[in-house]
Amino acid sequence: MDDDAAIRECIAELLSTEGFDVREARDGREGLRALDAAQPGVVVLDLMMPVMSGWEFLEAKKQRRPAVANIPVIVVTASDRPGVETERVLRKPFDLEALLAAVEELTGRAPPPPPGGAAAA
Repeated sequence: MDDDAAIRECIAELLSTEGFDVREARDGREGLRALDAAQPGVVVLDLMMPVMSGWEFLEAKKQRRPAVANIPVIVVTASDRPGVETERVLRKPFDLEALLAAVEELTGRAPPPPPGGAAAA
């Protein structure tokens, strides 16, 4: 969910190529409609959007039924201090591999990284 079409399309292409079913939204209001229509495994969310911001989206999402309210969120933002509590925050410009790794982990398609970043033996 991002109002910048280029960023939205880049994320959608990356995730589609990796086998994820992707729904796009230009703002929080479209995002809420998409959540009500289909329950995704994860939401990728920009904060600064017109119509309904990412912050407003997060507040509205909390008021939905538990299955929707508990969907994990990855925030992608240019803000130095996003002031949100989500599963992940990636600063723009973000690394596509980091985004993919976060999506895979939060959807259960990849194991979480080992504590301290050390390889498991």
